[in-house]
Amino acid sequence: MEPTVILRAQPKSRHSLKQTFQAAETQLDASDMTSSNTVSSKTSTHKGSSGREIKDSTGKITQNSVLEGKDRATCPREPGCRIRGGQQDSMTSKRRGQKANSRNISHGSPGGTLATIEEAAFAQPCPSIATVERVAATKIYLETHFEQLLAAGPSPRQIRQQLFEIQLFNRSRAGGVTLSTAEIQAERSLLHRLESEHLRELRVIKTKSWRALRATHSADKPCLADEYETIKILGKGSFGVVKLVRDRARRQVYAMKVIKKSNTLRTSQEGHLRAERDFLVASEGSKWIVPLVASFQDLSNLYLVMEYMPGGDFLALLVRENTLHETIARFYIAEIIMCVEAIHSLKWIHRDIKPDNFLISASGHLKISDFGLAFDGHWSHDMAYYNSHRYSLLYKLGINIEGDERDQAERLDTLAATQLPSGIMTGIEKHG
Repeated sequence: MEPTVILRAQPKSRHSLKQTFQAAETQLDASDMTSSNTVSSKTSTHKGSSGREIKDSTGKITQNSVLEGKDRATCPREPGCRIRGGQQDSMTSKRRGQKANSRNISHGSPGGTLATIEEAAFAQPCPSIATVERVAATKIYLETHFEQLLAAGPSPRQIRQQLFEIQLFNRSRAGGVTLSTAEIQAERSLLHRLESEHLRELRVIKTKSWRALRATHSADKPCLADEYETIKILGKGSFGVVKLVRDRARRQVYAMKVIKKSNTLRTSQEGHLRAERDFLVASEGSKWIVPLVASFQDLSNLYLVMEYMPGGDFLALLVRENTLHETIARFYIAEIIMCVEAIHSLKWIHRDIKPDNFLISASGHLKISDFGLAFDGHWSHDMAYYNSHRYSLLYKLGINIEGDERDQAERLDTLAATQLPSGIMTGIEKHG
């Protein structure tokens, strides 16, 4: 079966959009002429009686008002539809204005198309240094926060559970008597109750800390710093001050380390401070490290509440005694080694071992403190991480901060320190 072929004598081309609108205008013009003739015949009859003339004010309709013109043309034919003279004049003038705009658009560019709108140049906003600091702080907070949430390894709650099971096993083994199932269940129930109270206290501390940051605390809702009564000043330093405080509710004595935020930011010590706090949290339960009781902050200060060591530091003991007996020296040297070994077992290094940082407890044993220079290799504890965020934003925005002579000298020292590993790895020595 052969395919059917249709031959057309005069093939028709496809209508363009312009031809379609021209045909619509022609039809509307014809309808307008018919209506105008009807109106003129009526006005001529009315002229004989009143002696007044009414001119035809109809005009062509633009392409954008084809549908609107159809509605207006059919409106007088509908019963109950009336158009007053003023409204008809306004609609006529509106159609003329649209026609003029259509002509301007069609003559403004070739082919009647719209011309390209040229974008006007505008001034690039230049943020201040304070804004850059806030942006860098926000980015650092988000990265560190989600890194803690998504970090691999057991959570602090799981670590406490493991320590409890180990202590429970050692206690039953040391006593020589195996604990019954009821006793083990009672011990675990006690742990769950203590864990719930601990989590509740953490939520309360976090709420009060946020209230202090928002500066919304009042007499009935005090901040956490108001819960401690200052007894005396134990020491002062470049970072802040160490106070002997008493908890108003529990009436227990602690050592509170108050650190000024302004000094921390000015000296770029964010990484060291975060490392100190993280190490104290990781060393929970260790008997060779000064334990952390609480940590919080307000608008101007950071607070680290730790156990109070009434014996002072080991250097004060050496100054007071001048020399120690061999037995006592052997005892303290062994405890110093145990303190350092406890830090290394947590995969940290102290980097500031000296007699000043070993404190004597009420029982006479040594505990190590002052972890401002401690490091575990994590990126959030490295100062280069914070400086890169801050200065990279400044360089991208074209803000150049030279600093004073000391800052420039430190920058040159840092540059010289980076040239050595570069030469070792590449074998090319950089000059100048």
